[in-house]
Amino acid sequence: MPNPKFSFNLKPKEAIEYLQSKGFKQSFHYDELMHEAHHRSFTIAKMMNNDLLSDVHASLLQAQKDGIGFKEWKKNIKPTLKSAGWYGETEVLNPKTGELKTIFVGSRRLRTIYETNMRVSHAVGRYKKLISLPLSKYWMYVSILLPTTRPSHADKHETVLPRDDAWWDTNYPPNAWNCKCKVRAYSKRDLDKRGIEVAATSPENIATKDWAYHVGKTDTDNLKALRDTKILDLPKDLKAKAKESAKLEDIYTKTLETVPHVLATYLLKNRPKMSFRKPVKGKVVADAQYNPNTKEILFWTDNPEAWQTRHELSHHVDKLNNWVSLKKLKSSLLLERKMLLDIEDELVTMLKENKDAALHDLIYINYPKRLGVDTRDGRKLDINTALKETFSNILEIIMSGDERVAIIQKYFPLSYKRIESFIKDL
Repeated sequence: MPNPKFSFNLKPKEAIEYLQSKGFKQSFHYDELMHEAHHRSFTIAKMMNNDLLSDVHASLLQAQKDGIGFKEWKKNIKPTLKSAGWYGETEVLNPKTGELKTIFVGSRRLRTIYETNMRVSHAVGRYKKLISLPLSKYWMYVSILLPTTRPSHADKHETVLPRDDAWWDTNYPPNAWNCKCKVRAYSKRDLDKRGIEVAATSPENIATKDWAYHVGKTDTDNLKALRDTKILDLPKDLKAKAKESAKLEDIYTKTLETVPHVLATYLLKNRPKMSFRKPVKGKVVADAQYNPNTKEILFWTDNPEAWQTRHELSHHVDKLNNWVSLKKLKSSLLLERKMLLDIEDELVTMLKENKDAALHDLIYINYPKRLGVDTRDGRKLDINTALKETFSNILEIIMSGDERVAIIQKYFPLSYKRIESFIKDL
């Protein structure tokens, strides 16, 4: 018998990244954005204010990260909604028709907003975990079997189908408003040991109109599969270009997975050009380089590492903001250089324990005795170049969200705060 409790206090990395990755889209009716389009855009029906959408989105993301339940989330977001005039009885204008409609925003509507976003992001995170299990190629539909459970959902309880069965593409839970069903994964061996049989045929569809799509698969998953199929149908002379374009798209999408939401949204709106180049014989260049004149990232390798792309993206952000590093970091960096002089032994130990190129580069270009690995072939950097490289190294680390962030906060606290403040203002 399955556990009837459903917890939002789980904090899977994939679920948080999914909710974090969404842009904003106004919609007067929920079904103006259908099915997979909801994976791309965060929307709340009749909330026609992008600033308010952003505030609610941020509150839901924080709730997911901190395991905050509905009551506390409602208490936290209520003042924001009230100040924006989107609480209690309120009038909303449909920009397409000019219709003025009176709606009521209270606990019921807010609970729907909270639970829908939490359940869908949880479903995405769970799907990614299930699909990563190589032997568990069978999925069981599990209903919680409460008095309020829909009969059609209860009837499908413990139905087992191959995970690639087309039925899941329109019925993967949640597949209706307030649906609490889920999926469990089994291997063929697991099924045989438990005496569980696989359904001979796919059952009838049970998803309601708004939910008749694979909630677990993100739009990127679906579009990538469709794109790869289309490429195979192209004439030979176009296949190579299409494959290169698809690879660059995958590189960019993967790079943005760890990037803070505000910055990811900015980079989606201000995307640089990207292209692969063949290495020049006898000339040594970095695997990735940013050309500020053309605002283009050049890849001199077919498989750039994510940190390389993030570093060059940081240069792109700096360039778009008129080399903000020159104005924001100079005073803080000069102070930090003096601070580093007092902790040389500690720096040496840190650099021995951590081989990360960005950390070594930061210390090398900002410490008089050139501690760390020489990543620049002995070239002496002028202050402006050092500032730009410092900005890109720190921003790359912030974009990665990994353990290096704590190291940056310790050794470059002033520069870190200035760049963090800059991101918030984007």
